[in-house]
Amino acid sequence: MHILKIALVSIVLFSKLGFASDFGELKPYVPKGGMAAADVMVLATSKDVEEIGLRLQNSFKENPAWFREYVSKAEKGKPLKFHKNFGITEKEYAYFLSKSKKMQLIKTADTTLKFVELSNGNIEVVGLPAPSPHNKLEFNVKSNEVQIANTTLNTYTEINQNKASSATGRWKGKQWSYKRIQSESDFKSIKFAIGTKLDEQKHIIYYDVKVSVGGQPQKLTYILLYSSV
Repeated sequence: MHILKIALVSIVLFSKLGFASDFGELKPYVPKGGMAAADVMVLATSKDVEEIGLRLQNSFKENPAWFREYVSKAEKGKPLKFHKNFGITEKEYAYFLSKSKKMQLIKTADTTLKFVELSNGNIEVVGLPAPSPHNKLEFNVKSNEVQIANTTLNTYTEINQNKASSATGRWKGKQWSYKRIQSESDFKSIKFAIGTKLDEQKHIIYYDVKVSVGGQPQKLTYILLYSSV
């Protein structure tokens, strides 16, 4: 009788311990202790490219009628040809065209990520650097789905980003996404990806939202980097 009780207790304890450590597809990326300091990054061009772009934009705003006409006569699919009305030099414009395509990761803030097991067995990730309801997510271990911003991301894919020239560098991971497009003024697209960089001891999180609110398009994108050791 005592042996039976011990056996039952052992089974229960083993089940609880096994359940507690089951993070599903998130397991490789959960930090020790379930908490990690993370760098909040954004994709951006260099400051000098931004400065040239701002001057260019201001010139267009100062002469909107001319700009509309100039664009209407431009060759589709190709950059605008330089004009003195751009408010920058031809050399600056050439530099802007060549460098504006090269994005880089720039740190904007710090945050603390927490991976918490809920009573239902799901995993909650909090500390995401965005306003509610984008500041936390719930991962369903059993269904392999992510719930965030009142949306279920139920399309699962694996990522193998192998281009070293990319702003994020080379990394492998997993992505959950949701996409619905009714029209240009009625759409929602959300992507959440998590993985490990291949050339650094870092995990990476990528979050991207494109949604229409009241018929107006809105976008939210950020990247998080935290230690993988």
